[in-house]
Amino acid sequence: MECFTLKGLLVVTGLYLATLTGCGFGADSPGATSSGVDAPPLLVAEDFNFDSIKSIEEYFREARYAEVDMKNGEILSNSCLACHTFGQGEKHGLGPNIYGFFGQPAARHMDFAYSEALQESGIIWTPRALEAWLALPSRFLPGTIMPFAGFKSETDRRDLVGFLMIETNNFTNK
Repeated sequence: MECFTLKGLLVVTGLYLATLTGCGFGADSPGATSSGVDAPPLLVAEDFNFDSIKSIEEYFREARYAEVDMKNGEILSNSCLACHTFGQGEKHGLGPNIYGFFGQPAARHMDFAYSEALQESGIIWTPRALEAWLALPSRFLPGTIMPFAGFKSETDRRDLVGFLMIETNNFTNK
């Protein structure tokens, strides 16, 4: 019987999650789906107007977030937990703590070393902006240092964002 190290187990688990979530390595080009049909083009930071920020409650009244699969979002959030913490007052990991980040400007923690691109981006974290970011961070904001291949599935991104709206804000949707 082989003995696995914790590091080996984490690598295998990460590869499994990457495969399961569709954010695997060598992902298809940003505009293509696995069926070969072109998907809508991915948005970039410049595509957003950050003048109209809503509350979490208002976002959940929108049809897009009313039907979020929270269980799927929770499973997908394990990819985020590899680098980020979600709870109020928790220390940063490899990435910053994301508690209460919806409606807030990117690079808001003074005690975290963000990329220059993120510091100068002007991004406000709305659910739609986060969904676009999660599709492929390096395309959404060239110069970011977040090493994440992205989630190909629009449904997965929506479910994850819905889950994060609740998990990182002490907000109860139902």
